[in-house]
Amino acid sequence: MNQTIANAAALALVGALALQLAACGTAQQSAPGQASTQPEPVTLTMSWWGDDARTETYQQAIQAFEAKLQYITVETIYGTTADEDQTADVMQVDWTWPGQNADQFVDLNEYSDVIDLEQFSQSALDACTVDGALLAVPMSVTGRIFYWNTCTFEQAGIDAPKTYEELLTAGNTFREVLGEEYYPLAMDAAARMNLMVSYLESTTGKAWVVDRQLQYSADEIKTGLEFLQALEENHVMPTLAAQQTNGTLDQTPMWQNGQYAGTFAWDADAETYRSALKNASGFLVGDEIAFGGQANGGFSKVYLALAINSSCQHPKEAAILVNFLLNEDMGASIMGTACGLPDSVTGRAAATAAGLVNPLVVEANNRMMAFVDFPLDPTFESPALAAVPDGLYAAVLTACSNGELTTTQAAEQLAEGITAMLDRTVAE
Repeated sequence: MNQTIANAAALALVGALALQLAACGTAQQSAPGQASTQPEPVTLTMSWWGDDARTETYQQAIQAFEAKLQYITVETIYGTTADEDQTADVMQVDWTWPGQNADQFVDLNEYSDVIDLEQFSQSALDACTVDGALLAVPMSVTGRIFYWNTCTFEQAGIDAPKTYEELLTAGNTFREVLGEEYYPLAMDAAARMNLMVSYLESTTGKAWVVDRQLQYSADEIKTGLEFLQALEENHVMPTLAAQQTNGTLDQTPMWQNGQYAGTFAWDADAETYRSALKNASGFLVGDEIAFGGQANGGFSKVYLALAINSSCQHPKEAAILVNFLLNEDMGASIMGTACGLPDSVTGRAAATAAGLVNPLVVEANNRMMAFVDFPLDPTFESPALAAVPDGLYAAVLTACSNGELTTTQAAEQLAEGITAMLDRTVAE
């Protein structure tokens, strides 16, 4: 279903619901002389960030919530991030926030009579749990997977790759048949780091980090950097210097025109990459590539979560709002996949019934979840490490890609920087 049409339909439903519930509420008011049975008015605040479509979706869902529970008013704060004001009662959070600021959030286990926690996957709940306290409820789970533009591969006379060997062959074929400006893959430094770790985990069978301890030596990381170097040397992907662009990959003409014929991106972004193509008929959700025989490398993570601030004066009502948005048919059918594919079983069913679940996202999520073996360490995406273009990954991988650092030097810098971050996290 077109998202604009879906939003319009949801808004019409909200309006009709509001009139119906308002009439019901009027009919239930106490007669003169009788004690009021209406709860005392409650005001909550809620914050999130995201694009205009997500904001519109939240606003529609909150309007429906207020229509259902007329004694609760929800004031919205748009654009709150980790570096901005965090005083809202209900907060959309990155899954790493609770671990970094455990005292800031309510233990939602205390409100399991309000939030149906049985609807969520245990692994996702575990990722939001710190020292036994459930500090957030997972909205969605995501991971990276390959997307291909088969139209470009057809021009090159080959199929989209399913193995490492086919990937290397594709790079040389693209160069010979289509020219120097065509590549089977392109991705930013954060995605390359993720891909490198997937390669190492596949070939060694070891998780990247266990109990805040990096499991790889500089020599082993050097092997991963040589893997990325081989992709560049075989024309599978451009150097980071050659690829530098403003904005995300889907916004570049090279992706839109098919010169970059693949990427390694989050499953939640499947429609974003498909719709950006000038010819979207060839868009394909690919298979994960098994780079080695020791394990299926790669990991999934909680994409977004909802948390209740410890400063909230009405935590029960806040929990009611969280449950409405994620588990109840009315709320979840409006939220759809605005915050990723719902982890809640009832939430996903409601969003699917409303026609708001994109089959591409479901396909990408299912393929990713069926393959990946490892949990994601919370420190992996710390801004000091993963931010583009200023984090450690981007700085080191770019310098290595440009020939300013050898793979040995780059591996040493990564090992030292990651270990320092892990040590700092443990100390805190």
